[in-house]
Amino acid sequence: MPTPPPPLVARLVAQGCTGDPESPLDGFRVDESVALARHFAALAAERRPAANDALVETMLAVATASLARYAHPTPLACKKGCSHCCFQHVSVHAPEVFRIARLLRASGEGAAAAPRLTARLAARQPDPGGTGRMSNPCGFLLKGACGIHEIRPLICRVYVSFDAHACLVQLAQGVSEIPHPAFNVLFRNWMAMALKAACAAAGLPVRDYELTSALSGVLADPGLEARWYAGDDGLAALSGPLDRVGEAVHAGIDEWRRMADI
Repeated sequence: MPTPPPPLVARLVAQGCTGDPESPLDGFRVDESVALARHFAALAAERRPAANDALVETMLAVATASLARYAHPTPLACKKGCSHCCFQHVSVHAPEVFRIARLLRASGEGAAAAPRLTARLAARQPDPGGTGRMSNPCGFLLKGACGIHEIRPLICRVYVSFDAHACLVQLAQGVSEIPHPAFNVLFRNWMAMALKAACAAAGLPVRDYELTSALSGVLADPGLEARWYAGDDGLAALSGPLDRVGEAVHAGIDEWRRMADI
């Protein structure tokens, strides 16, 4: 009797992903992420805004193409006005923060966004246990919709649901199993590790940052970006325990650097 595929692989196949269940890494294109890690590392090593934005734009373009490969078994419940997921802790990468801040300034929306973010941060309910409680709205949630939808970070693009009611229960009670496309989580992990490995190879800080806090800081102090390129992680003070990178992630970064030879 053949050995059944691991639960995650079986779930991916059931949700329409293509590939060989006996060889999930090849079948689900982790090799492409390794190649991207090399490309990201070259861009990160330039330590300048244009290269930073090229890195993020490549990552988002690959996300759009890769996520479109796989058909969902049922339609996604996500739509404009459905903002149940916009009250939780959102961890993002520094290159994403810098690009979003730059685009907000270029559009003239940065001046309006800065005081709103400051006000949202001041009104936040404390979370001393670092549980990521769903009680604080994202700084860009405006009238039930995302104010930066076109330039939103990767995590907001892959965090989707098949059941809006389950999302509402999680928001109201803090407990719910959100039915979601398994491939999205796997893909986001690949991209996160590729980006972190690239930053490590370039000698840049390796960690995540809370979206509202980090963007508030960068909009208030544009010099944070240049200092981050120089290795001075002023953004770290604006984030919390949920954004720290643990030993397991550091071990994963080392493995990705070996695979990508960076």
